[in-house]
Amino acid sequence: MSDVFTTFLGLAKPLIAPVDEVMRGESPLTAGERELLFAHVIRLNACEFCFGAHNAIAKAYGVEESLFESMLTDLELSEARGKLKTQRTYTGKLTALPRKMLPVEEQLGCAAGWHGKALHDL
Repeated sequence: MSDVFTTFLGLAKPLIAPVDEVMRGESPLTAGERELLFAHVIRLNACEFCFGAHNAIAKAYGVEESLFESMLTDLELSEARGKLKTQRTYTGKLTALPRKMLPVEEQLGCAAGWHGKALHDL
């Protein structure tokens, strides 16, 4: 992917801009949380290149490797707590089963404390 983006930068810029905004723009989620959740979604989509890149970026933003690994392998035994655990479940379902998302899931997210922009960023 990096070779394609480098070779065709003019075509890549419109694709990269919205991702940069979601990942680095103002958000109730930290950059580390967004990278962690993005890496989870990418793993579900089986893109090892992107997973490796976002894994490294999440760690650079201070996500502990033990949290990262536990969240991606076994959420129930994970060190993740509260909002982050709920966000990981939400993004997993949104990625794997988007047509089965129900308004109640958004309501559960809001009950867990994330609204508006946080929900958008997820």
